Amino acid sequence: MAVAETASGRRPGAVSFECYTSASMYRSMYSSVLRRRRRFHRLGITAAVTAMVIGAAVIAVGAVRLQLWEVQNDVLAIIVGFSVVALGAVCIAIYGVVRGIGWIVEGFTS
Repeated sequence: MAVAETASGRRPGAVSFECYTSASMYRSMYSSVLRRRRRFHRLGITAAVTAMVIGAAVIAVGAVRLQLWEVQNDVLAIIVGFSVVALGAVCIAIYGVVRGIGWIVEGFTS
């Protein structure tokens, strides 16, 4: 069974990319707005990873100073699990704050 074509030679419902020339795609992919978004994304990731490393070091130092390995295993698992979940939430919050600042800055400059 043959599919009917329109006057332009395309099938009905087919996506047309004729409006995207290579120059317009280049401008849209590498615009200053997208560069700024990528920079804030990278800054947010960097801040979150830095917080994760510092937080993991603080958890490790706290475990050594408090001698948590002498605590019962189930209590140790609860303490470490809660600490890691809280650290993950803090890192996500830091990333969100940095991206929010980027969103606000982007609104002022556009």
